[in-house]
Formats: sequence, C-alpha cells, structure tokens
Amino acid sequence: DSRGRYRTLVQEMKRRSLSVPWTAFFKPSAELDGAIIEVMRETGLHAAELGSDAPTDATLRGIGKDFLFRDVERCNSMFLDQGVATAHFFMFGCPGETRETVEEGIANILSLQKAAIFVFMGIRILPGTGLVKIAVRDGLLREGQSLLEPTYYISPKVERQWMENALEESFAKTRHVVFPPDALDSKLQLLIKLGFKGSLWDLLVKSKAPRTRATQAGSA
Repeated sequence: DSRGRYRTLVQEMKRRSLSVPWTAFFKPSAELDGAIIEVMRETGLHAAELGSDAPTDATLRGIGKDFLFRDVERCNSMFLDQGVATAHFFMFGCPGETRETVEEGIANILSLQKAAIFVFMGIRILPGTGLVKIAVRDGLLREGQSLLEPTYYISPKVERQWMENALEESFAKTRHVVFPPDALDSKLQLLIKLGFKGSLWDLLVKSKAPRTRATQAGSA
C-alpha cells in the first residue's frame, strides 16, 4: 500500500482505543515512518514481516523492486525502535545474481540487527510474469513451456551448487537466519508441543524475551 491508505484504518483503531494483537506483512517502503509505526504498536502490532525479497541493490533491481537494501535496514531499525519484532524473507539466485552479489548479500543479511531471517534459493516462475521473459532470454525456459509443474529461476551467472554451499556454510551456526527454510520445521513442532502459541519465528532472536508458554488447556 504505497499510497498509505492503511493509515486511515490504523488511526481509526487508535481513535476507538482498540488494542488487539496483530501482525502484518510490509514492503520496506519510504512511505513508512516512525510515527505511524508507533501508532500501529499502540493498537497491538507486535510483529512485522518484511518482504525484503533480495539482499543487494543489484538483485533488487533484477526483480524490478523500487527500493534498495538501505530501505530494508531503515525499516528494520524503525520497527525495532518501537519494540516490534521483525522477520525478513530473502531470495538468492535472482536475475543479475553473481558470486559477488551472493557474498555481498550474505554480508548484508548478517548485518541486520535483531531480526528473524528466512532465506530461499531460486524464484518460482509463474505464468504472465516478467520473470518468464527473463527465463526465456537466459535459456532457462522454452517459449510457451508449461509452468504447471513448479519451475524455478536461478541466475545462470552463478553456479547453483556453489551458491547452496555458500549459504549453508554462512548460516549454519546463525540461530536467527534459517536456510534452507525447512530447517525450522522440527524446531517449531517442538515449540508447539511445549505449548507455545502465536508467531513463533521471533523466538529465533536471542535478545527477544522468552514467550510465555500457554497452559495445557489453551494449547492448540
């Protein structure tokens, strides 16, 4: 919502003195500012998921985004300043990805403070998207090829196995960065069995205060 229409809803919640636990998915946009985030927190926002998408300016341009990594850093800091937990989702292998951008992206991700981060490799190619034309241009897709079965784009400028190894080695011992994504499954299942409720990814951030366990009766 780059036009900021959500502000009307948030301000109305504040006018009615409503405060209910809620989360939202955000674009790291220049439209966001500390003042509106403060109002959102007052109305119950406790976690923000950011579609940060790619961890370098080059790969953000490659997928047609209109923000830069510095905008990701700025938004992350603004939410943290208001005590709102953050999660980011990043893709590697975007158009324009090279060994150099992979290394830069890893460094950028590790520089983000107090955030849970989920890293993916490859982008699913969906019909009617600009990525189809790019994949055909790069020889990864045939003109008119069916996309009923999942087909993923990974930049031909970077060797897939090298990139996968680099990501695994860089994030293996980093608690708050999850790669591959299914590495979190067993951890979340254990937390649910122990009675934790709500969005559990914020438990990955070490400095986050421990979440109160639900009673047995209230467990899902």
